Amino acid sequence: MATSVFKQADAMVQAVWTRCLALSEAGYLDAAAFYMRKILEIIAGSFIDRYDELGLGAQFEQFLAESGQGRAYATLDDKVDYLLLRGNLPEQSKATYDDVRHYGNAAVHKTFFREDAAQHRALLERLALEIAAYHAMAEEN
Repeated sequence: MATSVFKQADAMVQAVWTRCLALSEAGYLDAAAFYMRKILEIIAGSFIDRYDELGLGAQFEQFLAESGQGRAYATLDDKVDYLLLRGNLPEQSKATYDDVRHYGNAAVHKTFFREDAAQHRALLERLALEIAAYHAMAEEN
């Protein structure tokens, strides 16, 4: 039996999370922030991949077209908005996804990134809750 897209993504999330925690411990907050954002990309992407597997990828494409963005690619924000609309992510997750996404973007692009250990720890804790919820869902599927 093939491994589900969610279990495959969960394994990737766990590997990236391990790297993220190691970088955080070593004080490389900007690199850890990149990995924090990467985790969200993996999670959101797994849902979009699952829709494709089920033959429902066109619904996501239609959502993008109706959003009027006119881009040739979907952003993480697009994916999160779609998953919220479809009920795949709880509404309370949006703030965490937004905060982690902005934090990771700032680190990667070196715009407005502050080395703030307390903020970093708080985001890690919030992300850990999202990872735990995703892991539980992946185990069920």
